[in-house]
Amino acid sequence: LIKLKDEGFFSYLESLISHSLACYNKRKNVLPMNLKEQQQHILSGAMYNDLTPELVEAREKTVFLTNCYNASFGQPASERHAILKEVLKSVGKNAHFEPTFRCEFGYNISIGDNFYANFDCVMLDSGGIEIGNNVLLGPRVGLYTSNYALDAWERNQRPAMPSRLRLATMSG
Repeated sequence: LIKLKDEGFFSYLESLISHSLACYNKRKNVLPMNLKEQQQHILSGAMYNDLTPELVEAREKTVFLTNCYNASFGQPASERHAILKEVLKSVGKNAHFEPTFRCEFGYNISIGDNFYANFDCVMLDSGGIEIGNNVLLGPRVGLYTSNYALDAWERNQRPAMPSRLRLATMSG
């Protein structure tokens, strides 16, 4: 056997194994959570598994609702607003999305009055999106509040990490 001269390698390997075991022990003590508990967990900023059955089902429901909203283009504003109220956490007066609007969950998005989003707006809202009054978004704007762990082992355990996004009122 060839003896490695660099003892620093073994220290690094030992710390990596220790970290991995700590993460594993922490993970195995996590109890299953219902959708409401998962929502609170995500909004706390903690890493989470975005492939739980509850979150997958919530995203599917949101796809159907945004399809309904997008298909309502050309209908009275009151009808379209009612659909947006089903999709989003809160929505102010005179909010409008050109087709197509997509979001991940919708229940973490708050929009103020006089909001306008041009074509192909995407909002991944796991970490929460708050948009103030009088905000205009250009075409193909994407607002993303999800990220993934950089460490491969952690990414395989809990793939997503939320962050919060706030857009203030535009003036001028």
